[in-house]
Amino acid sequence: LFFLMAIASLVGFFSERERERREIERLNKLLDKRVAELSTLYEIGKSIHSTLELDKLLNAILDMVSVAMRLKSTAILLSDEMSGRLQFMISNGFPEGMSDVYFDPGEDGVGWVAKEGKPLLLQDAGKDERFSFFKGRKTDVSSFIAVPLMSKGWVMGVLCATDPLNNAFSEDEMGLFNAVAGQIAVAIENARLYEETRKLAITDGLTDLYTPRTFHQSLLAEVDRAIRYGETVSLIM
Repeated sequence: LFFLMAIASLVGFFSERERERREIERLNKLLDKRVAELSTLYEIGKSIHSTLELDKLLNAILDMVSVAMRLKSTAILLSDEMSGRLQFMISNGFPEGMSDVYFDPGEDGVGWVAKEGKPLLLQDAGKDERFSFFKGRKTDVSSFIAVPLMSKGWVMGVLCATDPLNNAFSEDEMGLFNAVAGQIAVAIENARLYEETRKLAITDGLTDLYTPRTFHQSLLAEVDRAIRYGETVSLIM
């Protein structure tokens, strides 16, 4: 009996150590994942302050998110301020020609996110009536995740990702996606404010024509260019 009790005690001891080892492994993996996510957000934050060229900035952000989350297909769609229609701005892993595809508010997953201003996570996209495979242009989609890009209560666009496997995304990915979406919205807003400020600096607010200073600068630049290349300049008034 004593021998059996000793064996049972040893088995319990090693079982407990094994459970502790597995829990430590799980926590280490979770920690590594959190560090990668924070690193991604940090790099995105640096990128936002490095340039105001929206195309370059969004491409850099999309690349960082794709690598950090090991995403198969990602895209950023922006809304038209007048109609609210969504159009692909940049994408990775989507078919060519997607920039010509528009989505009305409420249409096809991304449009639903833009209309409702809420994130959407589909683990089996084919069974959800809100999703129609980007108007049939991308059929290799089983999992779908999308979050709105919000600015002052207005949905300026949508960040989305797809995967050919079911249950590819978790609530953790949704949390990171939301954090990234907030930074993308800041980047877009900064770029738009910069463009508006630049326009105000070179155009007249009443007539929307270029200011005399801008006109003279452009004229001098054209004259210099004509002299450099041996061309002729004509000014019509």
